[in-house]
Amino acid sequence: MSHQVTEPEFAEDELKNGSHPPYRWLTSNKHYMGTFVSLCPEVILGRSLAVTSIDSGDPWMTDTQRANDWRSRSGIVYSPCLTSADTLFYQRDGSGYPGYDEWYLFETNPPELGELIRRNQNPFEPAHAPSPQRLMVFVNYPAFVLHDLSEKTLANLFWKQLEWVEPESYVADGRDCLTFVSRNAALFETVHQRLAAAIVG
Repeated sequence: MSHQVTEPEFAEDELKNGSHPPYRWLTSNKHYMGTFVSLCPEVILGRSLAVTSIDSGDPWMTDTQRANDWRSRSGIVYSPCLTSADTLFYQRDGSGYPGYDEWYLFETNPPELGELIRRNQNPFEPAHAPSPQRLMVFVNYPAFVLHDLSEKTLANLFWKQLEWVEPESYVADGRDCLTFVSRNAALFETVHQRLAAAIVG
């Protein structure tokens, strides 16, 4: 995978985007997970989901999800192919309350992603560093903002992890912004246009 990174474009002050081939990314400080799901259901429908964080904590399943064949393995929650957003659980309190939710989306059933680095383990120490089958949760780090090119440590780890996981898309609802990353160019353009239009409103 190429490690070329492009400078972000600033179509609006609140919506920034750039690329890290084969992925394109955007961040928005005017949207949260609920807005994203409502405006951009194509990202989710027909895909399978791997959840690595809910409300900054370990993923868990609702009774509805259990009844609809969601499963949990080694601290990561996996969905079946989604035909509706109704079974999704995420922070729904509005843009002033970041959900600290983190999703990886796949066009087919996701592979087993391994385990998550635990809260009491420092991922910057060699013994606990992220690796294939040992994933770091990025959404809980305030410094994880892809539009800040001066903050390279977390971004470099993130892009390396995406090489291992190979999702179609990634969505995170962090403290300072919503992050969307995708290697599906048409899908990315749809999301970018809809979020930009929602800001202009």
